[in-house]
Amino acid sequence: MTEDRRYPLSTYGQEDRSAPFFTGRTADGSQLLLGPFDGGILVIRFSRDGEFLACEQHPLLTSRESIGADIRARHPVLGASDFAMLRAIEFGDAEGAEVRVLRDRLGVSPATIQVRAFHLDDYPIGIDPYPDFLEQVKDDPGSIEDEEEREELLEALRNWEANGEFVFWWGNDLYVDGTGKVVSS
Repeated sequence: MTEDRRYPLSTYGQEDRSAPFFTGRTADGSQLLLGPFDGGILVIRFSRDGEFLACEQHPLLTSRESIGADIRARHPVLGASDFAMLRAIEFGDAEGAEVRVLRDRLGVSPATIQVRAFHLDDYPIGIDPYPDFLEQVKDDPGSIEDEEEREELLEALRNWEANGEFVFWWGNDLYVDGTGKVVSS
């Protein structure tokens, strides 16, 4: 695995509904990763070669509070758990719609993108080639004292590398396969 490695990322979730993030390209070949995060919509730009260029935060026009007020007006006797569930669904739908509008405004065509490893300073977003437990056995196999455990981890490391897997951080760690699809969260 070299520093030149490009990591594929594909939209995670259903593109026609709220997804944690969307991926695509613009007409000039720029690659974008965008999605709701931390009360706004993040747009992360990469060059054609996959180099990180910039991260912009766009405000969300919809808030959980405005959705909640609308739900309370429509369903004044709704119980707390039903209210929370309905608010989460409606907010997720509104959030997803805003992301799609911004994506269309920016001229982003859905596509798998190929980016180099990066980490944002202001958000827990980035790419690591290995999860922590495999990084340890890769760097120092002898640090795993139990021989059976060490062999299992070394086999897991070989499989990880053979499958081209990596860790993508979008608030939490997501394991991604060599095609860019999230396989575990």
